[in-house]
Amino acid sequence: MNSLTPRRFLPIVALLSGWCGIAYELLYSRLLTTHLGDMFQVNAAILTSFLLGIGLGAWVSHRFVRWLWLVELGIGLYALGVAWAFGGGSQAVIEHLLPVVGHGRWTVALVAFAFAFAPALLIGFSVPLFSVYARHYLGTARSSDAFNIVYWIYNLGGAACVLAMEYGLLRALGVTWTLMLLATLNLVGALVIRSLEAPREDAEEHEPVPVRWVAALFLASALSGLYQLFLLKVTESIFGPFHENFALVLALGLAGIALGTWWAHRWRLRFEALLLGGAVAVGASVLLLQPLIHAWGYLNSAFGVTQLLSSLCKVLVLTAMGLVPLTVFGATVPSLLGQLSGARTTAGRMLAVSSFGNCLGYVLSVAVLYENLSLLLLALLFPTGLWLLALAVREKAPTPRLVPRLLPVPLVVLAAWTWSDTLMQLSYRDFASSEALARTLAGVRQTELLKRFDSALSLVRDADGEDAVIINGYRSLVSSHSGRTNLSELLVGTSPALYVSKRERAMVLGVGTGITAGATASLFPHTDGVEINPAMAEALPRFSPNNLGLLQRPGFQLLIDDGLTALARSHQRYDAIVNTVTSPLYFSSSKLYTREFFELVKSRLADGGVYSMWFDARVTPEGSRIIFQTLRESFADCHFIFLTSVYTQVVCGMKPLTPRPLPEAEWPADLTALFAAHRLGMDLNALYSHLILRQHQLFDTDWEASLNTFDRPELEFIMASASLSEKYVKPWSPLMLARADLTVPGFSGAPLSREALGLRCATLQTVSQSLDPMCRELLLKNRQPPPLSYVEHLLNWGLDAEVPRNRMALAWNLVENGQVERALGVLEGLEKSLKGDLGYEAMRWDLTLRLGRPVPDEALVSLYRAGPLVPDVRRLLVRALAQRGLDAQAYSHLDFLKRLGPLSPEEQALRESLRRKLAGGETP
Repeated sequence: MNSLTPRRFLPIVALLSGWCGIAYELLYSRLLTTHLGDMFQVNAAILTSFLLGIGLGAWVSHRFVRWLWLVELGIGLYALGVAWAFGGGSQAVIEHLLPVVGHGRWTVALVAFAFAFAPALLIGFSVPLFSVYARHYLGTARSSDAFNIVYWIYNLGGAACVLAMEYGLLRALGVTWTLMLLATLNLVGALVIRSLEAPREDAEEHEPVPVRWVAALFLASALSGLYQLFLLKVTESIFGPFHENFALVLALGLAGIALGTWWAHRWRLRFEALLLGGAVAVGASVLLLQPLIHAWGYLNSAFGVTQLLSSLCKVLVLTAMGLVPLTVFGATVPSLLGQLSGARTTAGRMLAVSSFGNCLGYVLSVAVLYENLSLLLLALLFPTGLWLLALAVREKAPTPRLVPRLLPVPLVVLAAWTWSDTLMQLSYRDFASSEALARTLAGVRQTELLKRFDSALSLVRDADGEDAVIINGYRSLVSSHSGRTNLSELLVGTSPALYVSKRERAMVLGVGTGITAGATASLFPHTDGVEINPAMAEALPRFSPNNLGLLQRPGFQLLIDDGLTALARSHQRYDAIVNTVTSPLYFSSSKLYTREFFELVKSRLADGGVYSMWFDARVTPEGSRIIFQTLRESFADCHFIFLTSVYTQVVCGMKPLTPRPLPEAEWPADLTALFAAHRLGMDLNALYSHLILRQHQLFDTDWEASLNTFDRPELEFIMASASLSEKYVKPWSPLMLARADLTVPGFSGAPLSREALGLRCATLQTVSQSLDPMCRELLLKNRQPPPLSYVEHLLNWGLDAEVPRNRMALAWNLVENGQVERALGVLEGLEKSLKGDLGYEAMRWDLTLRLGRPVPDEALVSLYRAGPLVPDVRRLLVRALAQRGLDAQAYSHLDFLKRLGPLSPEEQALRESLRRKLAGGETP
């Protein structure tokens, strides 16, 4: 190999090593959180292990200059081993590894730490050793120059790989093949490095570095670790809790290091100047953070008309939010090394100090600071901390430079003054447009933020009395509305009891507010509830009126754990497993909609047991097809339970399902009281006879969709992109996609008559507060009026009918069914709330005329004055005047109506009759 070859290939090998190194963190994190649990302990163990491993590897790397090729080989071989162990063997891992690991969350965390430590240790060798090779082969004058070249290339490669992996490789190849591809790149790099002559190992040097510089680097790196978690939490709130957004933050962080390295090298930045200038830059970034959040809504509204454009807008705003601080933090090591002579050990040790500082910052953040400090105080900590560090490392100047040193102070004060805590407690869907954000902020009446470790829980009450729960930026559910417990949650918790052959033991995955778990626990003597979020678990007592005092119920056990791992470690067999975790829109929930999870569920069901889950229209038609295809290949039979037009529940089993009503005495009184508050107008068995949809095309349709698996989480990829442009998706229903048949009764029986179907549709409308599209199609086809059963039920029981204008519409439905007298009675009941309203008055006196009763003159005069150009008013005048024999006036109004538009056949006939009478051609 000639002398030019190393100069040609060494930067490429460094680029490929960086391409792979950081990407492994993301891949191993996916694998471990999927199989061991997406819990705080596991996530903390993985990141801590990587940071400590990289730091330790960097610290001792100078002893292994000759073995860089072996380091690259080890990284690649480890990845191949992981790919072999998990590729196609996820079910074996779930069934056999998890029970062996143990039942303690911290035991699982230790396993995750040990798993990630070995590759992290090897990755830590890379940058310092590549720097030694670069100085030897590229002939750089200073060690810091060689380090900067490698550090810049390495991190730029890492940023590019993270993006390529998230937006391309994982979606095209899956996790296993992506691991194998990265491993191959490491192996190729090892072969290239092996062919090079290792640099001569000089006598070990120890360059003295001022303690205050080392301490400042350590603390600045701790601030960097804090900032990365802070930015991630802001990103979750603004753009949603998705793996895609985590990858963007990680790539932005790596790009910041690369840019900071170039910046420090190009301008020969001194460490003190970087810290002081960085404090100013980060202070300005904090000040602009909330205006940028508002700007995101404007940009997405104006330009985000497709998923691609929305994604580009998101990347633009996220870059504006975080690139400057990340560049400042990324420049700390290069700027410090630029002031040192550059002994062979220095770069590795300074990288180690930085990595250890990052680790401390992360641990402090998730263990103490994030839970106990507001986001404002965290935000102000970064410019303030950098400013104080700059003062601590300052060199003696011949003249005082007070003004530049005080520049960060006004920025910090201004940022604190303009900050809004409420803004940071909303859902990412509230930020998708400027209109949505303004509407939400105007409606918020009270907020409360609960934090535990790295998780946040916002309780938001709006002007309508709706209590919403927002978990890490995701609007999880509404616990109650106007004092009524969330009906959908009650339905999800109770419906499985209608299917099981015995009711002894149940498991609820995702306890949340406890509404679903409380409903289930009231029907199953032994219920295990699993909740992954410790903040949510601590908030459970706040929802006691809605969850039937869940924590005090005998037979209920709360487990703080990941749903999948809790189920895998359990040796119990359950009559019902109820999955009520957050929608697959939330990144950690999508794994509970995979084939591997469905297989695990089946192995934990007792004979005759059922599995229940829910999803909504936000998963998009494409996402629903993936769910349907995965269900179709996993279970023998499934039924749908109607929740709303866009929310649906699926109950599945390993043999044909037969729902049966529960004896009336077996419905607990406290449970029925929560249902009764919704004024449904029937008992629970009658209610479920309308809500259960047994007949559909889920199993008869080839959905032409990929399966959702651990290795290829297709559903997750769709969710992250679709979340940004939800408002542009046409309304649709999962039940319509599955072609659910409303004419088949929920329990056994003959197909429903039109009147029975009307009652079913009225019940569905009462439950969901809107007429379902399937009902609209069945009831109103051929322009038929809705059946009387539909109208009467809504008038008597439907909460929707309490709205005066909705009650007017129902009155008109009565007219269409020939119930004019009844319709007039309904309208007269609205006089207090709608008196003087033109539409109401016109309809009321129209019905009076239909019954052959006279309309007072003052009423006609008042209508004419209020709406002389309103066609309905003119029609009423025509009929009233004709009834009184005032033919000329009636004809005049008809003539006016004709000029406004075509007359109806009845109006045309009346006009012709009046014309003949007025012409004397017919005796009155």
